Amino acid sequence: MQQGQVFELKKRAVDGSPVWAYRYRTDGPGSRRLQRGGFSSERDAAEALERALEHLRRQKGVGSTLTLKELVEDAKKRPGEIVFTSSGLYGAAHIPMEMFIKAAGIKMRHLPTTGGGPMMNAMLGGHAQAVMTPVSLAAAHVKAGKLRLLAHSGTAPVASFPDVPSFKAQGYDVEYTAWAGLVAPKGTPPHVIKILRDAMREVVKSPEVVSSHAKFETPVAYMDADEFNAWWAKDAARLAEVVKQIGKVE
Repeated sequence: MQQGQVFELKKRAVDGSPVWAYRYRTDGPGSRRLQRGGFSSERDAAEALERALEHLRRQKGVGSTLTLKELVEDAKKRPGEIVFTSSGLYGAAHIPMEMFIKAAGIKMRHLPTTGGGPMMNAMLGGHAQAVMTPVSLAAAHVKAGKLRLLAHSGTAPVASFPDVPSFKAQGYDVEYTAWAGLVAPKGTPPHVIKILRDAMREVVKSPEVVSSHAKFETPVAYMDADEFNAWWAKDAARLAEVVKQIGKVE
């Protein structure tokens, strides 16, 4: 979620007397700036700042949601008003968000775009207040303080953000994984399949592959053929249910 930044909460002198002041800004189109001084103590200024932030959090489009619970509560108060964006219909950013919407029992408005770049621009530009995205697309913006991670859709902690809880840990039945699999044409000789499987098993362990995936915040979770086929069948059934839920496929 997009969040504001506190730029000042400090003491200064006015007519020779020490006072406290705060300044708060939210970025993006329609950004808001609040500035106020004259507080006699740091505590008074901090409390006034918190009240100002809470007011901003309750206004549409500010995007300063701090927790997943807050997002759900806000969406229930304003059904269909909060906008989420994606890289396109039925894509890897759309499907898991629909899972969450169903699990949370909320309504949100969809702003589809034409790819990962436009999707992130919609978030950073203030046109949307939520997005489900690969960590690789969000990591730099999170570290820069422009976005806040509320949950992840996996079953294991995210290595680069271990403190971010999963949806399931927060009470929402949402599990989604973006994956890539190695396949071969039907009828490929068994000995060739074995060569490919053995080679891939070793490749994913290589330092080059592990480090390159780590750079893009994308850990390797290898499954051999039998394990992957069983997982794939369950995942396909889960995705088919979501697509039908969206209402465009029988």
